[in-house]
Amino acid sequence: MAAHLTTSLWLHDDQEECCEKYFSYKINTCMGASNSASSTGKYYPDWSRGNDSCSVDDASTPAPEYMRVSKVWFSDSLEQCCDSYYGYNKVGCMGTSATGSEKYYVDWSTHKCMKDCPLGSGTDCGGLSDRDWADEEFPDKKSCCMKYVDYDYKNCMA
Repeated sequence: MAAHLTTSLWLHDDQEECCEKYFSYKINTCMGASNSASSTGKYYPDWSRGNDSCSVDDASTPAPEYMRVSKVWFSDSLEQCCDSYYGYNKVGCMGTSATGSEKYYVDWSTHKCMKDCPLGSGTDCGGLSDRDWADEEFPDKKSCCMKYVDYDYKNCMA
């Protein structure tokens, strides 16, 4: 009788009940329905590509079914999606090539003032940075170092 009780825990009266209980994250597939019919036209983080990108949920790039079930993964615009899931690489996610502000900011990990521009694109380039959270930006390295790194001015200017 114990074997019968264990087996009955896994049995359900119909397919829908079983799918809802064990496969709610992919209920359409479990029920045998096509996933492409419910395209949202919204942006989602497309981790399947192995890069930092968002895709539109449509017939050519359908979102995984688990994303469609909860809808929390979707954004109305590419920018919203990139902000939410790839803020550390928004430029790459947006598919744009930004040049930066060309102003100086403090890189507190090195205690030096660096220029907001793509790494390797010129002297003092510290990489593109989201300056929303940062201290003030400066038109030149000297004024940046004097204000924020005056305790180690020589190192800052090097």
